[in-house]
Amino acid sequence: MSEIELLQQQTANLENYVGLISEHIIIMHFSLDAEITHVTDAYTKSFGFPTSDLIGQSIDKQLYSPSHPEAPVWSILEKHGLFEGELELPNSSGESYWLLTKIIQEIDTAGKHVGYIAVSQDITSKKLFEEQQRQLLSQSRHALMGEMISMIAHQWRQPLSTMSAISANLMLDLKLGSLKEASIEDELLKFEQIISHLSQTITDFNDFFKSDKVKQSSDLSQIIYEAIKLIDFRLKNVNVITELDILEPIDIYPNELLQVLINIINNAIDALATSKVENPTLTISLKQKDDNQPIYLSVTNNGDPIDEKVLPRIFEPYFSTKDKNGTGLGLYIVKTIVDKHLDGNIIAKNLNDGCSFIITLGESYARQ
Repeated sequence: MSEIELLQQQTANLENYVGLISEHIIIMHFSLDAEITHVTDAYTKSFGFPTSDLIGQSIDKQLYSPSHPEAPVWSILEKHGLFEGELELPNSSGESYWLLTKIIQEIDTAGKHVGYIAVSQDITSKKLFEEQQRQLLSQSRHALMGEMISMIAHQWRQPLSTMSAISANLMLDLKLGSLKEASIEDELLKFEQIISHLSQTITDFNDFFKSDKVKQSSDLSQIIYEAIKLIDFRLKNVNVITELDILEPIDIYPNELLQVLINIINNAIDALATSKVENPTLTISLKQKDDNQPIYLSVTNNGDPIDEKVLPRIFEPYFSTKDKNGTGLGLYIVKTIVDKHLDGNIIAKNLNDGCSFIITLGESYARQ
């Protein structure tokens, strides 16, 4: 191949390379006056604006990035000469489009700063997925809040009935003239104990709904007992067995794990309620073979096994085996929290009698 032919081949390769960049990578050049001087075809392809409509237009100097709400993007560029973050922009149809963008200074051959180059990645699908996740979590939270209100009402019903009975007895003694100071003191002490119990109930449920901002050193056994305590009224006819290894506290989001356990235990109770097993039993196990091994937390019930046909789908959103009584969000949220918030994984498997949900907390929780 001659030198000319080699040069022609290299030129053709370069043109192909530039063409691929233009077609697939979103790039925009703009001047120091914020005037757009060049955009790649990928920008037009994504946003629907013809290149001819963009060249010569000015970018919005008041555009803010959610990643840097302290100042407009242009101000950040003028101050630092560099910007990196997310941008939300409208396409030709007025719909939101999300870009992960890095903007750097454009320097000419003489070393002079002549403008800026923005290179962007389309993250619209990622943002839509994240929004869907937030909505599903919110729906699950509201559904669970309704359940919690019912739980609080149930926890309060008996203590309030007791207070009512004490009050009626005091009123009767007063009318009969048989009210004694010692009796008043005893009954007031009972009132104080009951009120303390009601207050503690509110505290327990209020703590549950707090959003965990940072991980906390937590005793996993204590979280398990807290979950059982919060829904103990549903466990009156269930034999609860706990097989818990004594483990050192680990850094975790305790309320997230609490929500997971309550969802799984509630599901197990529902399964036991619809089965014909004579001795409904719920077994909660916490095991770790060695300090540097994963932690296994399982919730097992001896009710009916899950239909093998639907077992692979139980963690899908809006999939429920409870007909009209299920939202199909409980186990989906459980898996989302375990995967993304607790750095673990969860599986469900059928046993000879019943089924088991097994949470594995991996290397990040192993004790060194």
